[in-house]
Amino acid sequence: MESIDFSSIICRMEEKLRELDGEEDFRVRSISAVNICASTYNQLRKLVLKHGFNTMEEEVSFFKLIKPHVYGKLLYYLEIYFMEYRRPVANLPLQREYYAGIQKEIQVFFDLHREFYFYYRSGSSLMDNLYFARGQSDTYLTLANTRAITYPEYNTSHDYLLSKFKAFEMVLAYIDQQLRELIRKDTVPDKTPMAVLETGLTWTDNKVALIELIYALHSSGAVNNGKLEIRQLSEVFEMIFKVELGDLYRVFLEIRNRKKERVKFIETLKASLIKRMDDTDNA
Repeated sequence: MESIDFSSIICRMEEKLRELDGEEDFRVRSISAVNICASTYNQLRKLVLKHGFNTMEEEVSFFKLIKPHVYGKLLYYLEIYFMEYRRPVANLPLQREYYAGIQKEIQVFFDLHREFYFYYRSGSSLMDNLYFARGQSDTYLTLANTRAITYPEYNTSHDYLLSKFKAFEMVLAYIDQQLRELIRKDTVPDKTPMAVLETGLTWTDNKVALIELIYALHSSGAVNNGKLEIRQLSEVFEMIFKVELGDLYRVFLEIRNRKKERVKFIETLKASLIKRMDDTDNA
């Protein structure tokens, strides 16, 4: 039996999630994202239960890399939905306190599972056959994931815990972005030269391309010697082009995870400029 092409399924999910970037209502965006991730999760489950794996290596790879990636995204969007739904309205200090409380709760979770979290962060594979293969008889291992006992055909002792780690890491990045935005609202006057700037400019490529450009400028140190916060730099572009870029860090993670052409937009810019120079030379 040929191996299942899980990478193409993941790519389709990520493309659908990127299409939601223009949606300003977080409830609509979160629910749509949950549905996309849930659909992908169920698709993977059906394929695994129907076809299984050719080798132990394939099984471990799936439950360590593929399933936690999808399930982690699903848990992330669920967390964001309920977190934002319960967020205090208008009172900025109360909102900062609310986010700080969630950060502490997540840290408690990491501390509770610190041994496995260290294993995950270390990149080790020494215990993978115990953590990410089905049917382990050691009851102690399955305590981290009771689903491994109830539904052993599609769960291992630690894939759920790994999914939670990934989800909470994304939640922390989201909270960090929101806290920076609250600080900006609390310190920046209502009217600044940039706030009233009318350029008439419109960004006509996709938002991922603009975020890639922003990260490139920030990484190169071309603006303020790289000492400007990435969020501050993105806000300048948002003002100029009147566009909302959303969760920068999540998009950057997706760019990093590209299998090929990781800096696709930068390469396009380079090719376009070279072509213009060549055309001018030949004119």
